[in-house]
Amino acid sequence: MFRELINFIYGYVYGLSLAMPPGPMNALIADRSLYSFRAGFLTGLGALSADVIFMILTIFFYELMKNSAATPLIFFIGGGYMMFLVIEMIRGWHNDINIDPEKRRSSSNLVKTYLTSLLLGITNPYQILWWATAGLSLIAILGLSVVIGLLTAILTWIIIFPLMIRAGYRVNKRTTIYVIKIFSIIVLITFSLLLLYNGFKEIINLITS
Repeated sequence: MFRELINFIYGYVYGLSLAMPPGPMNALIADRSLYSFRAGFLTGLGALSADVIFMILTIFFYELMKNSAATPLIFFIGGGYMMFLVIEMIRGWHNDINIDPEKRRSSSNLVKTYLTSLLLGITNPYQILWWATAGLSLIAILGLSVVIGLLTAILTWIIIFPLMIRAGYRVNKRTTIYVIKIFSIIVLITFSLLLLYNGFKEIINLITS
């Protein structure tokens, strides 16, 4: 029991270190949190759902996917979807800056918000590869308690992070919107280009190997 608790704490600390750094999912959570806490939380919940799915699926399918022709396709799908999100953010920039706060909350489609982040999670090659490598290693070495700690840490973060964004929004709405929009767009473009680059690199490796 004591060892399981230690492993849970280890997974919790490790989970926070994974969840907190800037990345495409945190960019999306920040952007959606401008609408409401619920929208930000559901965005994070979509990411958490993707993690749970990967925790189950990669155990069975990773060996089939590794070094296969499907690898570059995963990179292209992930990079393309992130670029699509960038285009959507830019298209909605004017409305997000000028929309009335009450309309902002009411116009947030919570089901779409959840599904958007779930799709981002399951098309993110780095999330797939993490579970297929580090995730499986943690389970094999430390057991499921470390993964439960990790998922609990992610749940903690998707509650705290939207609350932080909402606090900034209440202090200075326009500045917070501009900062979050610019941050989100830059992060998503960076990761999108990185994924597309790796997709082409994988194709070259398959051709030359």
